[in-house]
Amino acid sequence: MNASVIADPGSRSTKVLTGKSAEGALVLTGVGRARNEGVREGRIINSKKAGGSIKKAVKRAEEMASSAIESIQFGAGGSFVGFSRTRATVSLASGNGVVTKGDLERLQELARSNATGVEGEIIAEVPDEFILDGQGGVTNPLGLEGRRLDTSTTFVTVKSKDLEVFKSTAEQSELVFAGLLPAPVSLGYYFLNEDERDRGRVILDYGHETTEISVFKGGKLADHDTIKLGGRHLTKDLAAVFDLDRQEAREIKGEVDLSERDETERRLSVKGKEGKQQLSSPIRARLEETFQLVISRIEVMGHDDLLAFGAKVTGGSARITGLTGFLSEKFGTPFELARPAVTTRGLKDVVQNPSYGPALALLNWELNERIERDFGAGKSGEAEKAPVSNLMERLKKKLKRFFP
Repeated sequence: MNASVIADPGSRSTKVLTGKSAEGALVLTGVGRARNEGVREGRIINSKKAGGSIKKAVKRAEEMASSAIESIQFGAGGSFVGFSRTRATVSLASGNGVVTKGDLERLQELARSNATGVEGEIIAEVPDEFILDGQGGVTNPLGLEGRRLDTSTTFVTVKSKDLEVFKSTAEQSELVFAGLLPAPVSLGYYFLNEDERDRGRVILDYGHETTEISVFKGGKLADHDTIKLGGRHLTKDLAAVFDLDRQEAREIKGEVDLSERDETERRLSVKGKEGKQQLSSPIRARLEETFQLVISRIEVMGHDDLLAFGAKVTGGSARITGLTGFLSEKFGTPFELARPAVTTRGLKDVVQNPSYGPALALLNWELNERIERDFGAGKSGEAEKAPVSNLMERLKKKLKRFFP
């Protein structure tokens, strides 16, 4: 299998990753990162600048992977991504009552036709579950016996004008546009295991300008929302309180340790005046405001029961030392850094860095999509190496039907 290539164009930097699946693991083969000034609040506002950033990141990824990159897929998230769910039902066509590939294709076509009223361009189709003769929780019914098959499918969409912006950005980066990937959905299949997705968990992508809330429940993405507060606001507050320029404030933010009981005091020279300053005070205040809003939004969604299990945090701004401990103590609910539920091999500094978490989730999703396509085309050798072990999950679901 040739390496997959994805781009995660963020508000502060663009990340380009290349990778492949091998022996049930995601293997990272190339990493590139470049400053990005073409994105605001998760939306590309300047294709030329965003494309230039991707071009620089691609060059670095090519050097590491020792291979040329010709096409690229983008992660799409934020407030401009839409979600619609449809249901479809078919009677099984085969004489022996076994679900065939043809039955699944008919069901998929019917689900698409039922989605004709969905606004925007469909970028991903995610079957939430299959229901065989009234029994739900089936992830892959192929080969099972039954008479009627239902499905609930989530369609991830973007507006046509936004799709054109991504295409234009790819053109500016001198690469072939290969499609969009659903960023919020991908998080759950990289950072959560099957039981966590079924029982319910919350993942927060705490980025530079936004915080994205992705709620997984019943094995699927149940809700998603975006709050326009991120790490940039911490930097802005530090700059305002201590009369610093942005770069100085950014460097100081990286030194703050929220795990310290007493507020951090350092000797700081500000505009020629020296004195001790409590650096963490404005950061704590802004974090409290941001995550109180996050928790309130989760409660409004109707998922306050999941707060007992806590939230997993990823994204560039999740790197603040002591962040999850501070949040856990402040709100009385467990917060933790999101760790891959998928075996991931490559640069340790990248795999363990929350900044790359959303990009790794996109790469994992794309690899699984390729494996599904290859499996459907009869290339079972590649399908046996699925990085998320989706095929193993499906096999377990099948076995549960016969050995409860």
